[in-house]
Amino acid sequence: MVPNHQSECRRPTTVSQGEDAFGKDETQEDKPIMTNSPETEHNNQRSKMTKKFLRDHCKQLNLYLCPRLNDTLYLHFNDFSTIENLEDLTELRCLYLQGNRIQILTVLQAVPNLKVLNLIGNEVVKNIPNYRKTVIVQLQNLTFLDERPVFPEERACAEAWAAGGFEGEGKKGTAFRLKPWRTWTRTKLRSI
Repeated sequence: MVPNHQSECRRPTTVSQGEDAFGKDETQEDKPIMTNSPETEHNNQRSKMTKKFLRDHCKQLNLYLCPRLNDTLYLHFNDFSTIENLEDLTELRCLYLQGNRIQILTVLQAVPNLKVLNLIGNEVVKNIPNYRKTVIVQLQNLTFLDERPVFPEERACAEAWAAGGFEGEGKKGTAFRLKPWRTWTRTKLRSI
C-alpha cells in the first residue's frame, strides 16, 4: 500500500497528540513551544538546533509537518551556536539565521538547494576571512547572501579568488569590467 503523503505532510491546523512526520511521539510531557522571551531562553537551552525545536518551530509558524516540504525556515534571534539537524529539510531554499551565535558553516554544504542565506549578526561573519567570497564559493546555488544578491560576475570573481587568490580575482574582475566596453566598441564599429 502506498502511503498517503498528503495527509502525512499537511500544514498543522491544530496540535494533536501522537506521532508526527518527524517520527517523534508527542506527549503532554513535552515542553511548550519556545518563544523569544529572555526567561524562556534562560530556562530552556536554546543554543541547540534540535529536531524537536525545528518540529515545534514549524508547528508554531504553521509550516508543513513533513520537513521535506518546507522550503523556507526563519530561525533568526534564537541564540543558536551551531547549525544542525537540517538533513530532513531536503527542499530548503531560504534560511534566515541572523542574530544568532553561529561560528561554523560547513553543514550548509549538505543543503544543495539553498538559494537565500542571511547570517547578519553572527560571529561567523567576522571570523571567516573574506567571508562573502568564501560562502559564495562553498554554496554553488546561492543567489542572495545577507540581503544582497549574488550576481554571476561576483560568483565568477569569487571562484577565481578561490583558485588563484586576489591576483586571479583581479584578472577575472578586469575581464568583467571590460566586457560592456568591448560590447559597446563592437556595436559602434559595426555602425561605422
